[in-house]
Amino acid sequence: MSEADYRILIVDDDSAQAEMMSEFLRISGFKHIERTDTIHGFWRLFNQREYDIILLDYRLPDGTGLDVLDQMAKQKRQVPIIMVTGQGNERIAAQAILRGASDYLLKSGDYLVTLPTLINKSIQAHRLKLSIQKSFDQIRYQALLLNNVRDAIVVWDLTGKITYWNP
Repeated sequence: MSEADYRILIVDDDSAQAEMMSEFLRISGFKHIERTDTIHGFWRLFNQREYDIILLDYRLPDGTGLDVLDQMAKQKRQVPIIMVTGQGNERIAAQAILRGASDYLLKSGDYLVTLPTLINKSIQAHRLKLSIQKSFDQIRYQALLLNNVRDAIVVWDLTGKITYWNP
């Protein structure tokens, strides 16, 4: 999947900022960008479609971005989220990362220039995490199979040392 195919959801109550982000991302090659300005609107869209990444403002009219991160964790929903906010507070940034945000970006200066790179980095890191998780799940499943086979299974290394045997 190319970056043009990434589905991006911008959650920001400042319509001028959201429009500017959206247009800059379109110019940068991203095609599928949607916007909403409330947490309620976020859940409505998020439950209708799948997104590759969410750009989430901290302060919204019906709550905070941290509330969204908490709900996502409770529901075990795994989508990379970048907290993009005008709140330049290290405490909020740390809380966002601890609660599951993949990154935190302050709306100041030339933040738009770094946004496409940050989006790509966050999506690739998320895909790597999912791939590793899938590999571990496969290993656990194979170990479960080996431990429940009725035949004896013994594994030796190249020096003749037994490295595994099933019960």
